[in-house]
Amino acid sequence: MMKTIVLANQKGGCAKTSTTHALGIGLANRGYKVLLADLDAQCNLCDYCGVDTENASATLYNVFHGQATIQDAIVNIRLGVDLLLGDLLFTKADSEFVQIGRETMLKKTLGTIQDRYDYCIIDTAPSLGILLANALAAADGVIIPLTASRFSLKGMNQLSRFIDEIREDRNPTLKINGVLLTRFNKRTVLNRLLLDEVQQSAEQLGTKLYKTTIRQSIVMDESQVMQEDIYSQNSSIAEDYNNFVDEFLEDEHGDK
Repeated sequence: MMKTIVLANQKGGCAKTSTTHALGIGLANRGYKVLLADLDAQCNLCDYCGVDTENASATLYNVFHGQATIQDAIVNIRLGVDLLLGDLLFTKADSEFVQIGRETMLKKTLGTIQDRYDYCIIDTAPSLGILLANALAAADGVIIPLTASRFSLKGMNQLSRFIDEIREDRNPTLKINGVLLTRFNKRTVLNRLLLDEVQQSAEQLGTKLYKTTIRQSIVMDESQVMQEDIYSQNSSIAEDYNNFVDEFLEDEHGDK
């Protein structure tokens, strides 16, 4: 049975797309069958994977409108990893999808392919809208990538309230897996000062702060430009993400 994990934070620039990609590829490298899903109208995850959504025959937007099946909107990007395509037209999602049950469109769609994958990893937009509501309603868990900054902490608290609403209305078993510090530099005084505050905020949300932190690295920017995964070359950030995937799986196995 497929497990669905959402990467979410309403603040941009916290490495949601990078972490979605690294987690998905990292799981595939360990033998899992993975579906990546792009629910951001910017389609950065699709671009990172080398897929031009503007010329795609079908996207998740078409699936939501009943114009295509989910299989029509899925492409293979490498061994063990498929990609569910986003769409620039998702910018209109909040005004277009107004029907009853609009928060469960994705859950119903993913329900048709539950037996094909071990994990679905979903990238989301930096906003609290209908697409994030769909992702959370379909999810087993949420990972919150976070930079050590005051504004990121504020965004995390707002996201927490949104998650609580989804739990109450649509998905009572939704779990916050953990908070992942990204673009982190433990040598800076500011990052060290905020570390304790992030830890306390995570505990208040009933979750954990991952032991692994992800360093700031030009290698990530280079991998996105080259449309290569972060593990294609040895680097400190690749080591960080490998450690994070291992920590994620340790928690998964511990929950079973």
